[in-house]
Amino acid sequence: MRNPSMKKIAFSAAIAAAALCLGGCHDDSIDWGGGQQAPETGTLNMASLGVSVDFTEQTRAAADVNSFLVHITDAAAGTLTKSGVYGDMAGQSITLPVGNYRIEAKSHEVGNAEWSKPYYHGDKTFTILKDQTTTLSENIVCSFKNIRVTVDFEEPLKEVMGDDCKVKISIGDGTLTYTAATAEDGYFKAYDQVDKQYLIAEFTGTVQGKPLSTTRTFNDVVAGQHHTLTYKLVNPGDPDHTGDGQFSITVDDSFTTVEGGGNIDTGEEEITPGPDQPGGEGTVIGLEGYDEIPADPIVVTTNADASNPVADKVIKLKIDVPGKIEKLQVTINSEILDAFVSDPALDLKSFDMAHPNETQKTNLQSFGFLQPGQENVYGLTEAGFEISAQFLALMAVLGEGDHDFVIEVTDQNGATKDATLKLHVK
Repeated sequence: MRNPSMKKIAFSAAIAAAALCLGGCHDDSIDWGGGQQAPETGTLNMASLGVSVDFTEQTRAAADVNSFLVHITDAAAGTLTKSGVYGDMAGQSITLPVGNYRIEAKSHEVGNAEWSKPYYHGDKTFTILKDQTTTLSENIVCSFKNIRVTVDFEEPLKEVMGDDCKVKISIGDGTLTYTAATAEDGYFKAYDQVDKQYLIAEFTGTVQGKPLSTTRTFNDVVAGQHHTLTYKLVNPGDPDHTGDGQFSITVDDSFTTVEGGGNIDTGEEEITPGPDQPGGEGTVIGLEGYDEIPADPIVVTTNADASNPVADKVIKLKIDVPGKIEKLQVTINSEILDAFVSDPALDLKSFDMAHPNETQKTNLQSFGFLQPGQENVYGLTEAGFEISAQFLALMAVLGEGDHDFVIEVTDQNGATKDATLKLHVK
């Protein structure tokens, strides 16, 4: 995911009526037709109107608000009364019938999907009174109203992707196609209709010489969001994959937003989802039989017979990860075990239960760390971690002592949580 530093830039157009019209100029272009008597009118002083843009995209070129479109709409009838380009209208005094109006400024007429063309929009209301001049004291602040989509491919996947690999992104009526060579971001129209507030990502192409296609749908896609879809290779045994057993790929969606659909944040901070959404808060490392993992060591007594193990306690951890497990690192700190696990081939001092190698898979299943039939815990929202009676007896055979199990969980949004389980085995 790209991580440019945030930079907030505001552009305000300085307007001076004298610079455009000597002594002030009036827009008398309204033709009421048919000899009708002109209605009661007032004046909007455009010289008082400023337009500004708030955004946080470091790569975005300076916005030229003078090219922004301005629409003035009758609030009651909803009809367009006056429109033009801000730079041309600045400094004018516009004659309007008495009534309530909405004035809006926008960067352009938004398209369904466009490359590198973010859409900004802002509006405000005002009232025209008979024979009076209305002055707008505050700027129209335009904010980001698109959905920005970035597609990334991790290097290990890019190395085995064929030239035909592509990702088609669709939101509502807009569609753009990304490849590994695409350096631009797509900007999609945002919709108020719930049935159009979803993003469809379709991957097709040849991976490791074999055809592959996979489709993912992401719901509740609304204005102001920046979605980064990251495609990557994963182990064939991972539960969230597409492939034929020899390879698989998955896609992660991480996104940032600002309340109200305003500025995009492309930095490290991500939204904090609820408990049923990916990432963020909610990861819990719990110990069966305890309200929380105790700070003092748990004393476990065994028969010290590894061939017929019996332990007076069963040590079971339950790990809940709403954001799906990316990494589950377990490190065993134990002087007594050091000699036993000093052989690097055993890989028992420190291991990632989400990405174990073949030797670790065998050992982790043998000692009960991985559940039967399970090759890893990658992509799961729940994982069990049991320190089996057999493993406890093995530790007791080596001698009475202390063993610390340091557990660190990372979810697929980068959020981490850790805990330490202390055991005294005798």
